[in-house]
Amino acid sequence: MIRHGVHPVTLDKRDYSYHRSFGTKRKALFFPDSLMLDLGLTVQDQVADGFPNGCTGYAQANAAGNADGVVYSGPYTYAKTCFMEWHDTTKPCFIRNSFQSTEIYGLLREGQTDQEAESNRRGPYFNVYDDSNMDWFDSLRSAMLQQKICISVITPWFGEWESTNAGIVTKFFMYDGVPEHYPWHNWNVVGYKMINNEPYLIGKSWQGKSYGDGGFHYLDRETTNKVMAIYGSAAFIQPKAKPGDVVAIKITIMQFVLVLLHRILGILQPLN
Repeated sequence: MIRHGVHPVTLDKRDYSYHRSFGTKRKALFFPDSLMLDLGLTVQDQVADGFPNGCTGYAQANAAGNADGVVYSGPYTYAKTCFMEWHDTTKPCFIRNSFQSTEIYGLLREGQTDQEAESNRRGPYFNVYDDSNMDWFDSLRSAMLQQKICISVITPWFGEWESTNAGIVTKFFMYDGVPEHYPWHNWNVVGYKMINNEPYLIGKSWQGKSYGDGGFHYLDRETTNKVMAIYGSAAFIQPKAKPGDVVAIKITIMQFVLVLLHRILGILQPLN
């Protein structure tokens, strides 16, 4: 059962726009029938691991791991984000802080130390959204096709989605317009495929192989557009850090150190 592991996203003009940065809308004129970015290295179960609220760590670790061809620790990224937010590993996190944790601390591969994890740092994250040229469904497909990176998405997780039809989640879910009435989940869109001659996004939700189709679930265009239009839902990509990102990462670290010092002095409340 999915827990409330992430806070809904509020608008932040400081986010980098994926569309303005990479010109996605000019690239997505043709979609191949299928794309799969998940390498099948692992199918995690966050509840079985003991981290029912740790979806942000699993989402960022899975997306980065598939880009790098390795398995990164979801609990490590979740724990670092909790530390940044000044709480223990029993509470939900904010997704932007989760991205910043991978910029500051990197990602941990089995057998690595904390210091070695820094070599796996990610770069700035980019907000993917629908625009006048594409709906949500094609915006997400286009970003994956262009960048070959899994997308980290936040949506409500509906009770109707706990069971699927051969992996397909129902489009007939109930939403009363109050975000607090639902658990929110951070999961990955890892590709898309054709089912009965219709395109479906492929999702991965950290519920183990017993969920959906071996741990994956599928959403059609209507369902995707409907859930992503809910206020608080959002989608991001985060490429690996490049040499040119060093300055931005140093600024992120300095900002966090200042926040930490202020907290120790009791000046600021927990980061949000």
